[in-house]
Amino acid sequence: MRAVLPVIVACWTVPAVAQQRDTVVLRPVVVTATRVPMSRDAVPAAVTVLRGEDLVARGIRSVADALRDVVGVAAARAGSYGSQTSLFVRGGESDYVKVLVDGVPVNAPGGAFDFAYLTTDAIDRIEIVRGPVSVLYGSDAVTGVVQIFTRREQGPTRGSLEAGGGTYGSGRLAGSLAGAHGRVSYTVAASGTRGDGIYPFNNSYENRTAVGALRLTPDAATDLALTMRWGDATAHFPTDGAGRAVDSNQVRGERGPTLGLAVEHRFSPALAARAQLAWHDTDARYDDAPDGPADTAGVYASRSRSETRRTGAGARLDWWAGPATVISGAVDFERQRLRQSGVVESDFGRFGDTVDAVRHTLAYSLQALAGVHSRLSLSAGARLEDNERFGTALTGRAGLSWQLGAGSRVRAAVGTGFKEPSFIEQYGGAGTVGNRDLAPERSRSWEIGIEQDLFRRQVTVVITYFNQRFTDLVEYTFAPAPPDSSNYFNIGGALANGIEASGRWHLGAAISTRLGYAYLVTRVTDPGFEPGAGTPLAAGERLLRRPAHSGHALVAWTPAGRWSLGAEVRVVSAREDLDFSGFPFSRVRLAPYGLVGLTAAADLGRGPAVTTRLRFDNLLGARYEEVWGFRAPGRAVVLTLEARLPS
Repeated sequence: MRAVLPVIVACWTVPAVAQQRDTVVLRPVVVTATRVPMSRDAVPAAVTVLRGEDLVARGIRSVADALRDVVGVAAARAGSYGSQTSLFVRGGESDYVKVLVDGVPVNAPGGAFDFAYLTTDAIDRIEIVRGPVSVLYGSDAVTGVVQIFTRREQGPTRGSLEAGGGTYGSGRLAGSLAGAHGRVSYTVAASGTRGDGIYPFNNSYENRTAVGALRLTPDAATDLALTMRWGDATAHFPTDGAGRAVDSNQVRGERGPTLGLAVEHRFSPALAARAQLAWHDTDARYDDAPDGPADTAGVYASRSRSETRRTGAGARLDWWAGPATVISGAVDFERQRLRQSGVVESDFGRFGDTVDAVRHTLAYSLQALAGVHSRLSLSAGARLEDNERFGTALTGRAGLSWQLGAGSRVRAAVGTGFKEPSFIEQYGGAGTVGNRDLAPERSRSWEIGIEQDLFRRQVTVVITYFNQRFTDLVEYTFAPAPPDSSNYFNIGGALANGIEASGRWHLGAAISTRLGYAYLVTRVTDPGFEPGAGTPLAAGERLLRRPAHSGHALVAWTPAGRWSLGAEVRVVSAREDLDFSGFPFSRVRLAPYGLVGLTAAADLGRGPAVTTRLRFDNLLGARYEEVWGFRAPGRAVVLTLEARLPS
């Protein structure tokens, strides 16, 4: 095993004295892993929970930055703030993670999701499940699920105002108001962020977010929740596909709403039902006008627009066959639509293409959970998904969680997952020819883990081994062979195995330490095409942008008083990537890199009404890249003032 040389230290903002607790919670009640609220100790899956209030207190405003603290998760941002950001969980592809906002899927059909614009505004918590969860959520949940829950206030009305700014011309204004009155609770929040970016020209970005939630409980057996999240972001970027700063007016943007309506009703202590309506729209835009009157050579202008809509409806029935046994059956329907158009202007002429496609999915699932409140809990489930394009897909999962003794738990799970092809892979567009006969990509995996508490639960250690196989991967070739006349084929295969280890250590009431380490082995088992036929991969090579070693160590100091300090160290080893500056693309090695960050927080005045936070990122000024050719931000400091309105 090659020694780990790089060190990334991400900033850690410790909450004020009244919030002295860890950001990552190992034993809460979780929902995402089973859809039924369960104690973390009974769930046979690797689950991490990030509390929204702690993320805000740490100064983390991006969901992508929050997820960097989760063991087994790797993020790759293509350069400056607002640039495309991908997430890799347990070595899977970047489109193998299902992303939900209050139960509403927000991935593009086919699994892709850009984390560049998703903020932590009004988030109650983020639940991250590692491992296949297609048995509950269908396509895209191949290596994990990330679900964001909007905050719901339980007490009197509270509000806050926040203002901050720092290096790279960054600035932020935000406000929120939340409260509960009788059987009604509500949350309203809005924020605006802007910055100049790290490049000397054409690198500004803006992000506007609005969040709302309304909850009604007309009686003790009924709960109705309406949630909304709106985003509108624009990022100017001067870089081409190889990271070279060459363009003075290139811009991309994305906007649209996410709406969810959920109704729960308990007919009796043994029978409950839940129904949900989901709607997510994304309007993505790209524009690259000519740089000037002389820019008329080669490909000198292009623009595109992609409108994606996902609408769905689902119903679930939970039957408690005993005090510790629940059987759930669910039906889910989804309609997906893509409208895409693009135009390219070049010295070869003006040309473009359009895509207008619709597809439907109907799924049936069944899950049984036994021993929910016992030392030994078991789970088993299956899902049949009927897609009008590729037909049916059957997935399953089974697991157990066994409390061996005080503070000791063993869990194991085995399951399958799948990912449907994207619209472009099936229908073509952007100069490519689709393949309507594509099958979904599939996975088989198993894992086993142990959790151990030591020294009266002052120390917790968690170790997990996982083993995954991916088949029927959709591969792209630049030279489709007749009579197929397509650029996409189901012929690739890969594996990803590894170990995840994490631990917490509380040194009294004032000092806490959190450690995490992941070892990952990835390998291409079937490259799909012979070398030179359009793919840069060869059998036996590692998958791209996924480190073999990564880890972090956090120390937080919250002494009695009005201030706190913290620091974090994260390690990431070398990764493989592609150099897109020439064709054919060559494999390159992304060097290890290191960042150092520190944070200080203090309450001002006699009461805790105003808090100031000072955050330092990349304190040592490390030069590094998460994507080949795209340099990452250097030293940065942000000062924030937050005023909490009296209730």
